[in-house]
Parts: sequence; C-alpha cells; structure tokens
Amino acid sequence: MSRILLIDKWLNLTVIFLLVSSCQSNNNLNNQSKKITDCFSQNKLELTENKVKSLDFQNSSIKQSGLIKQGEKIGFSFTASSGDKFEYQTESSNICIDIYAPNNQLIKDINLPLDGKYHIEVYLPQGSQSFEINFSLNKETNLSDNNKDNYTWNLTNFPQSTCGDQKPSDSSVYPVNFYPVNIPYSEEYLNMIRNNFCQDSYQKRDKINGEKVIQIASFLSEDKALSFAKFISATIPNANVGEPTKVEQY
Repeated sequence: MSRILLIDKWLNLTVIFLLVSSCQSNNNLNNQSKKITDCFSQNKLELTENKVKSLDFQNSSIKQSGLIKQGEKIGFSFTASSGDKFEYQTESSNICIDIYAPNNQLIKDINLPLDGKYHIEVYLPQGSQSFEINFSLNKETNLSDNNKDNYTWNLTNFPQSTCGDQKPSDSSVYPVNFYPVNIPYSEEYLNMIRNNFCQDSYQKRDKINGEKVIQIASFLSEDKALSFAKFISATIPNANVGEPTKVEQY
C-alpha cells in the first residue's frame, strides 16, 4: 500500500514540475515577444544631431558605453563599403539596436549592401540603464585594387626599347593570356609613344571593332595592364586594355 502512495506522490510531483517548466518557457517567449513589441513602439522616436557620434574604424573594433533612458535615442554613424562586415556585441539585453543603410533601409545582415554612411540607433523600451556595445567593422579586401597599387611607373624610366612582359620560360604555366595596352591610332601618337615611352610600339587592328590602334605593350596580368594604361593616359588620352591574346605554349 505504501508503495502505491509513493508512486502516486512521484506522479504528482512530475506533473507539477512539467507545469512549472511550461510556465517558465511560456514566460520566456512572452518576454521575447514583449521586447520586440516594445522596440517597435519606441523606434519612432526622433534622434537629434547632438546625440549622433561618428565612429572611425581605424581599428577593426570600437567600444561605446553610456546611460540611456526610455524616450530618447543615442545614435552612431560610420562609413563603409558594400561587402564590408559589420557586427556588434552587448551584454545589455534590454536595449534595442537598429542599423540603417545609406538608403535608410533597416538592415539585419552583417554583410553591408551599399557604399556610404550607415546609421545606428540605440534606444530603450522602458526604464533607464547603462549600456556597453562593441562594434566591429571588417573591410572587404579588393584584391584587384591591391594589385594595382603594387605597380609603380615613373616617367624618368622611359623611353624603353620594349615595354611589357616577356613570355614565361616555364612551360608548365601555359597557356597564358597577354593583355595589350592600346591607344587610338594616329601618326602623331605613334611617334610620341615611340619617342617617349616604348620604342617597339606598333600599329594593328583592334580585335573587336577592326579599327586601327597602337599597341604599346602587353602584360600577363590584367591588373598590371590596367595600371600601365592609367599611367599612359596621363600623357595620351584614351589608353585602354584590349582583348587578351592566349598563348598556348612557349
């Protein structure tokens, strides 16, 4: 008989525990829903200019802290590029944080969509409290831009008997592409480019439109060709990189 009473008591305790757990779980969901609702009700607050601080990400992360109360907003702004990654971390679970793109669209993804100035709005649904937020911005590296910066061209190094890259002697790297740097054809330009830059420059037909052009040089890297074209354009306008020529073997 005592055994039956013990089992019955255990079952009652189990039911009570499950009911308490269910209530706690529902309370967590209700609290989360309440915070979202409260943030939504408060995000119409005006943000004054004196409450906006510019963030200069000379380092990849910046820590900001302060005191905030219901009925006010604190703002931050920063400049970023499309593809940069922006994140934040905070222990202040009650505060609301909204991030707006340069087109004033609210964003949720860490990958930033546009070039320009972004705005962050921090506000509190109720009460007042101190906060601390770590912001981080990781710049998207543009490999092409980095490569262009590696090439330095100086007028004092010209004229040269030949410009551009030579065919690689290592047969294992073939096939390779040579990217030509061209300028529009004229006798004046041809003489100018031979006398002042590359003495082996020559006249040819453009692969795409068939027009006469002057090929100044050709390079194994498109980035290097673009850099050289920019350098030439400072003296002769409209230098450009033409269609590459594929070389199958040495």
